[in-house]
Amino acid sequence: MLWNNHASELWRYFTIHLRREIAARAGLTQKAAREQSRVSFGKVAEYQKRGAIHFHAVIRFDGPAHGIAQDLTLTWGTQLDVQPIGAFGDGEELTEQAVAA
Repeated sequence: MLWNNHASELWRYFTIHLRREIAARAGLTQKAAREQSRVSFGKVAEYQKRGAIHFHAVIRFDGPAHGIAQDLTLTWGTQLDVQPIGAFGDGEELTEQAVAA
């Protein structure tokens, strides 16, 4: 129950930390990194059978930070499943169903 109540704040802190980490690895201030690059997020929240919220997320890096971001491993726990999204390669529109799948 605590996880579900704090999920939105945990996501917010994650996005803040991610931007800070990218700036630090690029040797830039956060402001300079923000001006040169863009980090976009898309996420879908699902309820697991046990009732806990489970996130599927797409994180996109545009600009010089893209090369730095390729070396990052992003996790919130022990599970990590990185897969290309078929919608990007096939020219299809990115939908919630594509992110969730």
